[in-house]
Amino acid sequence: INRGSLFDVKEHRQEPIDALSSLNDCSLSDEHNWNRGLVSEKLVFEYDVRKLESGGLNHLPKREHIAENTDYDILSFDKIGAEVFIEIKSQESKGSAFFISRNEVELSREVEVQYWVYRVYGLKDNSDIISFYSLNGPVEKHFDLIPESFKACLK
Repeated sequence: INRGSLFDVKEHRQEPIDALSSLNDCSLSDEHNWNRGLVSEKLVFEYDVRKLESGGLNHLPKREHIAENTDYDILSFDKIGAEVFIEIKSQESKGSAFFISRNEVELSREVEVQYWVYRVYGLKDNSDIISFYSLNGPVEKHFDLIPESFKACLK
């Protein structure tokens, strides 16, 4: 799959998540987002494993689901064995904006074609269908980046 290819998983069943049943409680909002992220990461990780195995690439080094303290969520490999960095962004709807860190943007610039953003959407507590698409290359090639926060240091 090359540069901005679009593909959807039309009937992937979401695993039940208790936190999604009480979205009206603001105290569960962070937990909901965290659980939504975990479901998205698991979906993309399993998809990536199946994609490489179906391409006869079982000989590649093991893919890693990293997610913490890195600028990507999954370290995988392409069809020739080169590292691929996958960042997963999950939203309830396909076109909604998302937050991305400066480090994630910089990594996408550094590694270019080795960087993929997977946008997972359709994660609602009453939905049985989760879809996603992927975009390849530097983040600003596909998205407008709008600065929304600042770091303040004492003068």
